[in-house]
Amino acid sequence: MSIKFVISKLVTFRVSGQINDAEGVPQPFDFALTCERLAQPELDALQAARSDMPLADFFAGPRLDAQGQPVLDGVGQPVPFTHGWKDVQDDAGEPLPFTQGRLRELLAIPGMALCAFFAYRNECGAKQKN
Repeated sequence: MSIKFVISKLVTFRVSGQINDAEGVPQPFDFALTCERLAQPELDALQAARSDMPLADFFAGPRLDAQGQPVLDGVGQPVPFTHGWKDVQDDAGEPLPFTQGRLRELLAIPGMALCAFFAYRNECGAKQKN
């Protein structure tokens, strides 16, 4: 078996877990985020340079270079790290359009940014096949 040496600059991954409701009953959640795929050296350097950065800022802020500075596009605008989501709904069950502000609201739920970070680390790179 061979490997195609073509790796997408974006990665879509599932974030799942559970949150207790008002009665303490666990309610499952499962949604997808589409983010920039960082190479391992970029991720290592970013974690070293910005170890104090809240995980919500990792996802809801601009893509950062190895020195922790925003990466700019061709017209000088910051490149977002997270580009979209799937399966996020409002309280009426309707699809909720992605915005950076709504992403920050979602990641403000205690533990949600950590769930997203672990999912990103597990899904953005190679892993052993069972």
